[in-house]
Amino acid sequence: MSASKSLPCSTLPKMVLLYLTTTGPTLLKDQILEVSLASIEKGQMQEHWYRIIEPESLSSSSIFQLGITTKDLDQAISIQQLQSKLDAVCEDQLVVGFGLREQLAFLRAAGIQLKTGRRLCLQKAVTQLEPSCSKKQAGLLELADYLKLVVLRPWRAPDRLLILWQLFLRWQKQINQQLPDLLKQQYQERLLPVRLKPEQLNRLPDTPGVYLMYPASDSLGKPPLPLYIGKSIHLRTRVKSHFSADQRSSKALRIAQKVQALDWVTAAGDLGAQLKEAQLIKQFQPLLNRRLRRQKKLLTWWQHKPGSQLKLEPLNLCLGSKPGQAWGIFTTARQARKKLEKELEVNRLCPSLLGMQDHQNGQACFNYQLGRCQGACCGKESQEEHQKRLEACLKDWQFHHWPWKGAVLIEEKGAGGKEYHSVNSWQYLGSASTVVQAWKNSEATPEFFDPDTYRLLKSVLQDFFKDGLLGPMQSQATWQGSRLRILIH
Repeated sequence: MSASKSLPCSTLPKMVLLYLTTTGPTLLKDQILEVSLASIEKGQMQEHWYRIIEPESLSSSSIFQLGITTKDLDQAISIQQLQSKLDAVCEDQLVVGFGLREQLAFLRAAGIQLKTGRRLCLQKAVTQLEPSCSKKQAGLLELADYLKLVVLRPWRAPDRLLILWQLFLRWQKQINQQLPDLLKQQYQERLLPVRLKPEQLNRLPDTPGVYLMYPASDSLGKPPLPLYIGKSIHLRTRVKSHFSADQRSSKALRIAQKVQALDWVTAAGDLGAQLKEAQLIKQFQPLLNRRLRRQKKLLTWWQHKPGSQLKLEPLNLCLGSKPGQAWGIFTTARQARKKLEKELEVNRLCPSLLGMQDHQNGQACFNYQLGRCQGACCGKESQEEHQKRLEACLKDWQFHHWPWKGAVLIEEKGAGGKEYHSVNSWQYLGSASTVVQAWKNSEATPEFFDPDTYRLLKSVLQDFFKDGLLGPMQSQATWQGSRLRILIH
């Protein structure tokens, strides 16, 4: 890389251009592959340094496909040696990069801390350095193409550093004039993703609700689906915490890389926030949400009458069952069988009597011969006693029937105000600020059964009943800092 095109700029501080490539985007699985550094003094390049980091997971063929040579591999260094080099070159220097936040996250994940607090991300500074540029939120290669910069091997760290050097030469005058303001602004916004404007975060209320994070629109301008959906009783504080955790979480890093817009839905308290979060996640199926996603087929263990065999049935066919007849909610038959078999073995219940094994009436089952059954299959234990033990061991699995004949409203008063949640048969039908609108919402029919909403509502309603969901009901309850009251038609 030639420094002959640089302009004399004596007031610029000493700085280091830094670029690294990785084996992939995931902090916990991928590693740093290449590191390229260039020392800049008085606007001129003094030294260029490049090394491969000793690969742990890539095969030789994969490495050579990237254009890395045998000579490069022979000069590969360890993470410890990289730390020593960065200490020597970057200490008390201004570190300049592009997408610097993500690159520093990989360094931190490898146990490396830069001995400098001064950093300038050119990606964040495009707006100030080149106001006419229409690619203000572009990646490095997209920006290089727009500005018609020289790009030889765009996948290699040395060549990406060359792009950084060309950007520095192009913007050297502006950097010299604006550097104090740029550093101050980037320090104040250091936790903010590069594509997210500060005013979007500042508009978020710090009250209960649900937040939705969106990426950029696609090339056709189609509105994007949410990238991630979450809930909190303090929306702004929670969203900020995502952007401060990217050095520890691959998901947080991916959010910081892609998020460009925020939206939110307010709630009276934590109950409303949880109900709305579960509903929105199942509606949009965000890429980075793993919990609360919609399950297409749910199963339960169904017992037609006490003492009869257990049969695995679709849950939607058993929603009107009487208490004690349906147990558990499962996503696969294998999961359901494995969990039930474990409970039967631990409690010495008879699998053949419950339909889990072939059995001839009056004969002892195989488990009885092994001492894993108390003999209900061969008359050593009464079927009534066996049924009692079955119900006791599966008590936590019991699928409860809905305590009312129709919909009810749950009034919630919390930090975000007051609202009414319409629920029926363990399903959430919407929230409203008035009772009239809430009863209108209760006339809707849910599209599918949501086990997450079932578990949440069961937990909430248990606070209203002293002796289980069939006992006397209290007029109000307190839950997660909110005051709740049930309204019945």
